[in-house]
Amino acid sequence: MAIEWREKWAFGDDRVDAEHIEILLVVNQVLIAFEERASRPAVSALIQALIKRAEDHFSYEEHLMSDAEYEDREAHHNEHQRLIPALYIMVSDLLISAISDDNSAIGRYIERWFIYHLEKDDAELSAFLLSR
Repeated sequence: MAIEWREKWAFGDDRVDAEHIEILLVVNQVLIAFEERASRPAVSALIQALIKRAEDHFSYEEHLMSDAEYEDREAHHNEHQRLIPALYIMVSDLLISAISDDNSAIGRYIERWFIYHLEKDDAELSAFLLSR
């Protein structure tokens, strides 16, 4: 089931909001691919696209945090660093068939991580930046 963009996720920076929406579109493509039981290589390619978008986005967010001397930037950075290796492991596992045909757990992980990151980590960063 696709995730719909929620206005409460708006960050307050046009570039960040646009990137979040782009990432959401890829997350939704991954979720739909799982629902439709797409081939492992197809799902892996989508997760790799998600990784690329996330890495580019995280780089920009970390630039914002550094420039603003954000007090929680280490924790936020660590959250970014946890996701990327986890996604690479998922791609590897999918390609070597270490994951069953029911990949709903991967989809749920990606969905939960995305929503949690927006509603907690990015919401806190946004509040900090807007309060300056």
